[in-house]
Amino acid sequence: METCLPRLDQSGNPIFEKTGGLTGTMVDIVKAVQNQDIMMIHVVDAIQATNLDHTGTDMGKRTGRTGFSGLDPVATDLLSARYIFSNVSLRKPGK
Repeated sequence: METCLPRLDQSGNPIFEKTGGLTGTMVDIVKAVQNQDIMMIHVVDAIQATNLDHTGTDMGKRTGRTGFSGLDPVATDLLSARYIFSNVSLRKPGK
C-alpha cells in the first residue's frame, strides 16, 4: 500500500535514491502538473556576472540584469541562454 511516506530500511532509516538534481526536480514539477489544468509561468532572473571577477578586485564589470518569463519552460530557458551568450563576451576583460 502506498502511503506517500518515506520508505525506511530495516533499521528505520530513510531509503534515498539518486535523483536528477535540480534539472530532474524541475522536470518532475512540470510533469506533475501538466495534465491538471494548472497554468505555470516560468521565470528566469539572472545577473549577468559572467565577466565579473569574484575575488573582490575591480577587474570585471557587471553587464546588467536580465529577466524573462514564459509559459513554455524549454523556450524560456533557451531564450535566456541565447540572450546571455550573445550579449556577454566569453573572453576575460582586457584580453
